[in-house]
Amino acid sequence: MLIELWNLRKVISIIIEDKNSPIGYSNQTNGYACSHPGISGYLIPVELDEKISQKFLNYGYAGNGWELDNSFYEDASDIMEQLKKYFCNIYIFELDESKLINNTESWVYLVGKKNKPENYDMPDHVIFFV
Repeated sequence: MLIELWNLRKVISIIIEDKNSPIGYSNQTNGYACSHPGISGYLIPVELDEKISQKFLNYGYAGNGWELDNSFYEDASDIMEQLKKYFCNIYIFELDESKLINNTESWVYLVGKKNKPENYDMPDHVIFFV
């Protein structure tokens, strides 16, 4: 099953990658229906503070040509800290440095590192979707 995420307006989510999941997610990025990156896994809606949420939901992080604007990177440490708290400090989130070129206004690659090895058996790669 493939779920097209552009219909989820006003929802900020994390997708936990699981290649064995029967559910796949895709989203249009880089303008109107130009690119359609996809991933299999599980979607978790997240709640961020109002300032950050408004930027995401009003395309405040979209730069020229719909790439991710530099203001996102200025807010990234605050966003990662909010995600860490949202996930009860189980994960420490970081930008996936190997995929920075693939980030767009609505598809940001993160790595979720387990804060403590004994915490839950979950994958280390996540997609940050808005």
